[in-house]
Parts: sequence; structure tokens; C-alpha cells
Amino acid sequence: MRNQTNLDGYIARIEDIKKVGAKETSLLKFCVACTNGKGEYENTVFLDCNAWGKQAEMVNQYFTKGKAIGVSGDLKQDNWEDKTSGAKRSKITLNVTKVDFPLGKSKSSESESSGVSAVVGRLGSDDIPF
Repeated sequence: MRNQTNLDGYIARIEDIKKVGAKETSLLKFCVACTNGKGEYENTVFLDCNAWGKQAEMVNQYFTKGKAIGVSGDLKQDNWEDKTSGAKRSKITLNVTKVDFPLGKSKSSESESSGVSAVVGRLGSDDIPF
């Protein structure tokens, strides 16, 4: 079975793009906030995402904090032991394989119709270096 996740949400945090490895592949780390439910049943999930190569460059160029974004990818769980307390820790991250420009408005009420076609945002998993 394949581990595939699709999210539509808003960028809650975005870091500076980095070049990593011998091939200097672009890496962009960002966080997507997704809300489900309403009223007392409303729940917001914040998921850290890693975009590589062309996806990283595209997200860095066209998206900012508060902008709506659609991402698809594979979930990855990292496990480690806390150095100070010795407690076991884990974190789930989405390795992005596809980015979309969702229709609608961003959290900051800016129009998403900046002339960028939704087709431009669709990049395949061939752009990921692993």
C-alpha cells in the first residue's frame, strides 16, 4: 500500500529555502494549517512539510504565510530520544510530491488570481531527489 496524503490549507510558517547535498538540491520547509469541523467540533492541524527541487522553488516563489495551498505527498515519521530528559519523541512530516494553487482566497484575504495558472503548480514526484 502507498502512503499518500492530500491537504488543502494555509501556510502557517515558511522558512528560507536551502541548498542541500552534493547536487545542491533545493529544500524548503513550511507548515500547513488545515481546519476541520465547526464550532466546538472545530479542529486545526498543523503539519510540517518538506518540498524538494522544483516544488521547493515554486513554493518559495509563489507562496507566503497566510496563502492557501494544496499539497500531496508521503508521510514520514521521525523518532528520537530527547537529549536532556531521555524521553522518546516523534514527529510526522509530509514529503511533498505535488503542489496546487487552490481556488479561493488566502487567509490574509488576498485574491489567489495573480495570473498564475493552477496547472503551473502541478509538479510530479520525479522532482524529488530520493
